[in-house]
Amino acid sequence: DETVLLIVERWLQRQGYRVSAFSDPQVALEAFRAAPMSVDVVVTDFNMPVMSGLALAEAMTALRPGMPIVLSSGYVTQELRRDARGAGVSEVIYKEDTFDQLGALLHRLLEQKP
Repeated sequence: DETVLLIVERWLQRQGYRVSAFSDPQVALEAFRAAPMSVDVVVTDFNMPVMSGLALAEAMTALRPGMPIVLSSGYVTQELRRDARGAGVSEVIYKEDTFDQLGALLHRLLEQKP
């Protein structure tokens, strides 16, 4: 959703993060392929057109194993958590908790980077 994307992008920028936001996961993957080392962490939605957040995570993890990836979903199940781990996702958060948890989660993930 373009509106949600814009809101989260601006919110993260106000938190001090440099953000590249994409509404199309295929465009995001192409940008990542062009410069995988310029990305410190990825935040993606689970349910997107054309490609799921899990498929995006798998493709990015294949290019750069171990990169932190956060998956947001409105419906989080144990099955989704299991599949997310298998796709290389570091953390799964409930979409409605994004503003409450994402800032601290990103901070923690970025501190863990080698």
